[in-house]
Amino acid sequence: MPISGETAPSDRLRGVESLLAGLEQKAASADPRAKQQAAVLAFGRRTSARPPLNVLLEDAAALIAEVLQLDRIGVGKVVDSGHSIAFRIATLGKQGLLRDTVDYKYTLDPTTSMAAYCLQTAGPVTTASLRKESRFTDLFLQQMEVGGALMLPLIVGGKPFGVLGVFARDKKSFTMEDVQFAETISYLLISSLARIQAEEQLQQQQNLAQTVLEVIDAFVVSVDAEGRILQVNPTFQKYLGFQPAEIEGRLFWDVLALPKERELIRAVLNTVRHEPKPIQFEGSLLDKQGQKHRICWTVKLLSDSTNPRMVLCGLDQTEILRMKEELRQAYQRSHQTSQVVQELCRALQTNAAVISPQILASLQELAKPIQPPPFRPLRLPVPEEQRQFVRRVYRYRQKVAPYTEGRFPRPEEFVQVQCKDISAGGIGFFMEKEPAFHRLVIALGEGAATSYFLAEVVRSSQVEHQGQKMYLIGCKFCGRITPPADFKLPASPQ
Repeated sequence: MPISGETAPSDRLRGVESLLAGLEQKAASADPRAKQQAAVLAFGRRTSARPPLNVLLEDAAALIAEVLQLDRIGVGKVVDSGHSIAFRIATLGKQGLLRDTVDYKYTLDPTTSMAAYCLQTAGPVTTASLRKESRFTDLFLQQMEVGGALMLPLIVGGKPFGVLGVFARDKKSFTMEDVQFAETISYLLISSLARIQAEEQLQQQQNLAQTVLEVIDAFVVSVDAEGRILQVNPTFQKYLGFQPAEIEGRLFWDVLALPKERELIRAVLNTVRHEPKPIQFEGSLLDKQGQKHRICWTVKLLSDSTNPRMVLCGLDQTEILRMKEELRQAYQRSHQTSQVVQELCRALQTNAAVISPQILASLQELAKPIQPPPFRPLRLPVPEEQRQFVRRVYRYRQKVAPYTEGRFPRPEEFVQVQCKDISAGGIGFFMEKEPAFHRLVIALGEGAATSYFLAEVVRSSQVEHQGQKMYLIGCKFCGRITPPADFKLPASPQ
């Protein structure tokens, strides 16, 4: 396995340098207890600076090693959907430089590695001599000539995240004070990891919610408890002609509703304030040009805090009502025509000599009642190159799986892909190989908030993405699809 040489100072090590430099200044005059307290304070300040995750892990291990007067550290992260541990061991040089780094991948079998055993016990693990250890056999650390070792588990949100380790080349016993100090640093690290994960998940949910608002083919309006408009989505702006600055802060019914319906809408919104379940109602809405639209609204209370708000989601029924009326009128005219032709046939039958049998048969065929045609979709699917809605940048990793008619894909069939963009009609993502399937299921979101969509591949082209030859796959959405009740998609690798 290749071993890298000593690396030059870089931004990702400056945090370690500053931490250790402060400790070195105190080392001559401070006792071990004071040095440990100073280290805890220094690392607490370091976490507040919010460095990159890998840097933070290395900072924590390096700080423990420095205080315990060791020069080798190890950092491990759980990968492969919780089936492996990606571990790195390195020598801590002067000013916090990491050299002689070696990477290795463990399984989660607790008998074959100290890291897996530490995660299983969920507590600190120490050994004075790794070669004499009977609880586990870690051949990799033995190969790295590790003598004494201290390993700490990182359990974030009740799930194993990784481990921190510090190592001696010879035999070494760790005192209770050593272990307690190392645990204190690990707890500070775990708190920071939990905060980072929560912030990333919140940001992803906010981005996903914003993307849905931008691409959804419906009017979305949020209002406060008094009915004042807080926000409208792009579809609302596009079809009704209002810019947010023109209507935000104004009462919903004063700006958009017909005068005769204002009291009705006000009463509905007042009811929603005390009703946890969604309420549906229909009402007319005026666009900026004064044109009337018939809207089917669903409104729900979003929060019951001191600053509650309501969200209204509306579907424009104007086109449907117009088509229904046109169809009714066409059917009525055809019915009237059929009656006239029937009367004409009856009159001609009394004087058959004035008309040929062929013409009479044709008239009788016209006299049959005309059945109204079935409704067709108002909007046919459009190719990706002619999307009605603007494509939005969507730089997230999501999961897709081939779809076989009548069978929802199994969890293990889903693979993670890097998305490029998304619209109301479809989505684009990158794959290393051209897909062998035509239909697929796309999972958008994370955890319990995941939504599943049936889609079709409409375009595949080879492109260069991040320096690699990839295939850009363009898909169109065919509609939502519901997974089986016992279906559970594995969490994405951390």
